[in-house]
Amino acid sequence: MVSYNLNKTVLVTGGSGQIGSELKLISQISGINFLFPSSDEFSLFVTLDIMDYCNRIKPDLIINLGAYTNVDNAEVEREKSSLINHHAVSQLGKYSFENNIGIIHFSTDYVFGNNKGPHKFNDIKSPINHYGLTKDLSENDLVKIHSNSLIIRLASVFSDKGRNFVKTMTNLILESKEINVVSDQKISLTYAGDVASLIVLLISSFFLNNSFNFIKSSFFHFTNSGYTDWFSVARFIQSEVNKSRSDNKSKLHAITSEEWDAKAIRPNDSRLVVDNNWLNSKGMIIPSWEDRVKKVVSSILVKRKMEF
Repeated sequence: MVSYNLNKTVLVTGGSGQIGSELKLISQISGINFLFPSSDEFSLFVTLDIMDYCNRIKPDLIINLGAYTNVDNAEVEREKSSLINHHAVSQLGKYSFENNIGIIHFSTDYVFGNNKGPHKFNDIKSPINHYGLTKDLSENDLVKIHSNSLIIRLASVFSDKGRNFVKTMTNLILESKEINVVSDQKISLTYAGDVASLIVLLISSFFLNNSFNFIKSSFFHFTNSGYTDWFSVARFIQSEVNKSRSDNKSKLHAITSEEWDAKAIRPNDSRLVVDNNWLNSKGMIIPSWEDRVKKVVSSILVKRKMEF
């Protein structure tokens, strides 16, 4: 990794999540002064806490990874998810605007709802669950509040940390015999480690002229290459597990989204169109979802072997 040696302070909210955890791993060699406050130091629930903390540390750039990401629970804990995913973002945007600094906010493919994909960054949004709605509202507010902002939409983030489909499915395949997996939802996948690398690249580019004008729009889609569906991902994971566990007896059953018992409705097609031209010009080639799922499954298998 290239060291940029930037004499700047970058505040990262939500640093304990999947992307934040990966960013911490590379932060020591990035040459960037990252601050990863804990939830006790910096709460996204209280407006005064947000403003007070930012006023004390005076960051040069804010990376907002903080989010309420449990899609089903968001249908129940609507106020909590709205506070974190919408209102806190508005406050961070307000601080950034008033202090003339940049902000990078991470959003989701779920803002597009059931419109047919793959979705370009400027396609019409129509979220169909509360999680998607909170993210949609945060995008709208941030664009109105601050022109020097960048909104990055991700899809189905995964790693060997935290809670995510790839990690959950790998463990289920290792432990279960019969597994039902939805097969009729078209998706993109995003490896958290690649997002962390993207963040470092964006930060260095931003500080060259204190602007995001190197990106065509205030919106940027980022996923690993290739499209898929949940059942195909599960089948790929199973094949990777079977390479090292020949005695594995798990069986996958494809079901429809209507057969899956969930509080929140998921989009039928949430695939994102990614424009790799700028990334390629910076030497960042995005691996396929298969390549990254293979990497994560391998890491999980190694960790499980060490535990026993």
